[in-house]
Amino acid sequence: MNEMETRLAELLKEGVGDPPNRVTVQAVRHQRARRQAAAAVGAAAALAVIGAVSGGLVAHFREWRSGCRAGFACRGSPLLRRGRC
Repeated sequence: MNEMETRLAELLKEGVGDPPNRVTVQAVRHQRARRQAAAAVGAAAALAVIGAVSGGLVAHFREWRSGCRAGFACRGSPLLRRGRC
C-alpha cells in the first residue's frame, strides 16, 4: 500500500469505525432470511388487497350491468321490491 491508500484506509476507519461485534456468516444469513420473509409477507398482503378490491369491483359492475343502478345498496332494499331499481 502506498501512502495515499493508507491515509484513505485510516479516514474510512475513523468515519465508519469498526463493527461493535464480530459479524459472522450465520448472522448475515439469518438477517437475509428475515428480510426475505418480510418481503414475502408484504407481497402476500399486497396480493390479498388487490384480489379483494378487484373482486369487489367485479361484483359491483356485474350488479350494475344487470340493471341495478344503485350498486350494492340495491340488493334487498325496499327500492328493489317496489321495482324502482
